[in-house]
Amino acid sequence: MSSDRKGAPRLRDVLADRLDAQETRTLLHDIDTWLADDLGKAALERAEEMSEGLPAGTALQGSELVSHVRSEIGNWIEQVAGRWSSIQHRYELAETEQATADTEELKSRALGRMKWADGEKKRYLDRLLVESLSRAAVIPTYSHRQDSCLRARTAKCLVHDDNDPPPSGEQPVRSCAASRRHASRKA
Repeated sequence: MSSDRKGAPRLRDVLADRLDAQETRTLLHDIDTWLADDLGKAALERAEEMSEGLPAGTALQGSELVSHVRSEIGNWIEQVAGRWSSIQHRYELAETEQATADTEELKSRALGRMKWADGEKKRYLDRLLVESLSRAAVIPTYSHRQDSCLRARTAKCLVHDDNDPPPSGEQPVRSCAASRRHASRKA
């Protein structure tokens, strides 16, 4: 699916606006077709080439790799489609309630629930593709918060005092105060 929108791709850019059972089957079939065609085979070959530098037995190869790719992407599509279907179900319930409501107040409330569910579907499909894939562990993420690095550095600083000799084999570590002074001189 293509989009004229600029920026990072969203779920709707790849999966469409409607993720009912038929669309989910179509997407899964498209994955199988891609894995079997020349582009899919080239991507799998590239993945196998990238694994050459890893220790033996670390990376999947051949049919195991194909099965794993199909499984992970398929599970992700089914997870996203399941969430979309849940929202769609709430929309349809509200639509039925609106059609059968006896009073204008009940019709208005049902219409409000329909609008809320419709907006929720749109917001869900506007999520970033990479965010969704990494949250589902389909793609790796090697990022980490900067403050976790600071905590690790601070913890190491607290182990040593400026006057204590470092344990054998370790480099001297400045205290946190000394590290801050050193950093402020550099700035």
